[in-house]
Amino acid sequence: RQRQKAIGQLMALVGRSDAPDSLKVALPLALKETLDARGTFAAKVVDEAERLLKEHSTTLKQAIATAKATAAERQEEVARAEALAKEAAEARDAAQESCIAKENEWLEAEEVLAGLRRQLAGFPEEGARFENEVEVAKASLEALRGAAAKFQLLVSPLPPPQPAAEEEPVAAAVAADVVLSDAADKG
Repeated sequence: RQRQKAIGQLMALVGRSDAPDSLKVALPLALKETLDARGTFAAKVVDEAERLLKEHSTTLKQAIATAKATAAERQEEVARAEALAKEAAEARDAAQESCIAKENEWLEAEEVLAGLRRQLAGFPEEGARFENEVEVAKASLEALRGAAAKFQLLVSPLPPPQPAAEEEPVAAAVAADVVLSDAADKG
């Protein structure tokens, strides 16, 4: 019974290999015979099956090694792709942050510009108000100069009167005008 089970497992392996159909048919019959009872044909069938199974085993080992190498290459490609994806994500995040910062700067500049426009709109009214204040100040200055000249006349002594001739009242008036105009020029 165990022999039949072992023959079944061996036939499953031979079935997966690229063994010819004639070998697949002859092998179970050759394996059922005992080692001493096997003839030359049966021995050749068993030897050929063993050779094919060793070849199949070597092929499978090579396929496994190739698959492992391919898997390692794919893992390296995946690692490189993940690194590139990470760099791209970091670059995207940096670009987004820069964009947001620039948009904030833009908004601040627009607010400053709007404030300047509001101030500029009020300049004609402010200019007219300042011109009125300047005119009032000029008028006050002129009034103050006039008052200073009058004060200067009151404070400064008049020249002593001279004995009279007919021309002296005119000379005294001219002298008084000269003193007044000198005092006005100094003030």
